[in-house]
Parts: sequence; C-alpha cells; structure tokens
Amino acid sequence: MSYRRNLKNGVSEGKIAGVMLFRLIKTPCVFPIIKNDADKEYILFFNNFLAISFIFKKFLGINQEDIINKYKRLVKEISFSITYRHTNQETLGMIFDLHFC
Repeated sequence: MSYRRNLKNGVSEGKIAGVMLFRLIKTPCVFPIIKNDADKEYILFFNNFLAISFIFKKFLGINQEDIINKYKRLVKEISFSITYRHTNQETLGMIFDLHFC
C-alpha cells in the first residue's frame, strides 16, 4: 500500500491533515459571549469552518474559492460529523485520504 501511494514513513498527508483538524476543532479559536443557543450554533460552525479551511489550504493545497465552490458539501458534512457524531482523528484522516490523496 505504501508503494502504491508513494508514502514516506507510512504516514499520508490525509492522516496528518485529519490529526491536525481534530486538534484544531477541539481547541476553538473564537470565544464570544454566547447569549442564546442560535448564537452558539453559528459560532461552532464558524470555528469548524476556520479549522477546515486552514487544513484544506495549508495541508492539502486547496484554495479558498475551491473550498467554497467545489467542496461546500464536504465541508458541511465534516463540520456536522465533528459537531454531532463521534468522529476521531483517524476517521478524519481516512476522509482526507479518500477525497484528496
């Protein structure tokens, strides 16, 4: 498998991106004063979108326009899975490996 995918030391870019995304999402970058549940949902999605956009751009080399236009559904799905489902860093790594590596 490592020969087919041209991996160095057995670690793919998707796995590294998954680990980094998991860590970024578990440590939010925006801490507002939340007055109601609707605000909480927006801030949570905003934090997730910032982390996902950063990973797409820095680790996977995808520009902002493509994230918004081509990968909008994938970004929403990743954000939903992280927010409402049990998603770990290995699952995120597999998602990135399947879609981008």
